[in-house]
Amino acid sequence: MKGNLVIYRWIAGHPVSDDFDQRVPGRWYRMRRANTIWVVTNRGTLRYHYHEGFYFDGRSGGPLVDIVLPNLGTEDEIICWLIHDLNAYGTFLGLSDTNEMLRQMLRKTGKCRAKASLAHWTVSRSSSWYGEPKHGEREYINVFPEQLFQVYPYAQVNMA
Repeated sequence: MKGNLVIYRWIAGHPVSDDFDQRVPGRWYRMRRANTIWVVTNRGTLRYHYHEGFYFDGRSGGPLVDIVLPNLGTEDEIICWLIHDLNAYGTFLGLSDTNEMLRQMLRKTGKCRAKASLAHWTVSRSSSWYGEPKHGEREYINVFPEQLFQVYPYAQVNMA
């Protein structure tokens, strides 16, 4: 697709904050039920679906960043972190678009440019987290023995 990615809005099938179990240790959250999130962009609409049992880690970056950006935050912030984690598996968007999408989504939540840029900088420092997880990595549980998420490419969907 040509042109820079521009995020317009997103909508979830139901509140994401109702989906996860906070009792899992280590800033690791297990989704208790399935959900779908649509993200409307200038290239079309991306559809993200996760199944019951999918795990995500909230905001990237260690606890020190919590001072500026919460690990979970508001409903829209949780969606930002979750979409970034889903994109991190490298199934559709490249690394640059994955990180830019996070920055833009945070700006849409009302985060100031500095905080959105801090999040972008934090995730852009390394690419080791991007792509399909390998056996032994924490995220491997989301792809084996079965993949617990899908990212559907751009479609022209009327979200009015």
